[in-house]
Amino acid sequence: MRKNILLILLVFAFASSSNAQNLKKIVCAETNTSRYKSDNEVPDITEYNFANNKIITVTESRGYVSKYSYNDKGLLSRITRTYTKNPDAEDSITDFEYNNDGYLIKAYRYNAKNGVKNDKVNTTETKYEYQIKNDKEFTILGKSICTNTRKADCEEEIFIMKNNVLTENRNFMDIKTVSVYNFKDGNLVSYNKNKNNRENHTLIYDYDNTPSVNETIYKGLFGDKYFYALICYKMSINSTPAFSKNMIKSSNLEKAIKAQIGIITDNVETEYNSNNKPVKSTNNQSVHEGAETNPRSLIVETYFYE
Repeated sequence: MRKNILLILLVFAFASSSNAQNLKKIVCAETNTSRYKSDNEVPDITEYNFANNKIITVTESRGYVSKYSYNDKGLLSRITRTYTKNPDAEDSITDFEYNNDGYLIKAYRYNAKNGVKNDKVNTTETKYEYQIKNDKEFTILGKSICTNTRKADCEEEIFIMKNNVLTENRNFMDIKTVSVYNFKDGNLVSYNKNKNNRENHTLIYDYDNTPSVNETIYKGLFGDKYFYALICYKMSINSTPAFSKNMIKSSNLEKAIKAQIGIITDNVETEYNSNNKPVKSTNNQSVHEGAETNPRSLIVETYFYE
C-alpha cells in the first residue's frame, strides 16, 4: 500500500514538473499597416530572452540591445540600453532601488560610456512614497528631480487606488493629465485619459478566461510587489495590459472628445498549447483620428518555453 502511494506521488510530481513551463523567449514582430506605410515595409522585430522566467536581454532590429540585471533579492536593479549601430553612442541606463519590504522607491536614468557616467547629459531621478492600507486602497506619490535638462522633462504623479479604481494625476510642465483605471476580477476593464489641452477618451477592454503570461514576466522583474512597481514605472511587454491577469481579446474606443492625435485600439487573437499557455498572439491595431478609423499596425507575438 505504501509503495502504491509512493508511486502515485512520484507520478503526480513528474506530471506536475512536465507541465511546468518557463518562458524562454518572446518574439514580437510589428508591421506598419497604416496609410503611411511604405511598399517595402519591414517589420520591427523585438526579441525578449529569459532565464528562469527573468528577462535577461531585449534585442530590437532597429539596433538597440537592453541588458537586465538583478540584485541579491532577485529584483530588477538595472536596465542598460545600447545602440549597437553607433559604437560611439553612450548607453542609456536606469537603476532601480527598493525598500526593505520590496517596494520600488527610486528609478534613476542617466547616460554612461564604458561604465563612466556623463554628468553633462540629462539625468532623471524619480522617487516614490507609499501610503498603503491594503492592496485595494493605497496612495503612491512619484516626484522627479532632473539635472542638465529642461523642466519639461520632470513630472509629478499621484496614484490613488480605492474601490478597484486607480486614479493617476500627472503634472508635466503645463500639461495636466488625469487617468482613471477601472479594475474587475484582476483585469483592467476601462481606462479614461483626460489631458487639459489635448484629448479626452475612454477605452474599454475585453479578455478571454486564460491567464496571461504577465504575472510570470513582471513578478520575475519586480517580485511580489510587481503591481505597485508597474504603476510607478510603466513597462509593456505584450499586447495584454500590464495590470491584467487574463489575455486581452480587444480594446475599443467608447468615447472621444477634444482634438485627437490618434487613439489606438486592439483586436487580438491568441493561440494556446496543450498546457493552456499562449504560443502566438496576433493583434490587428487600428488608430482613431477624429472621425476616421484606419489600420495602424499588425503585431504578431510568439512565445517560446523550456
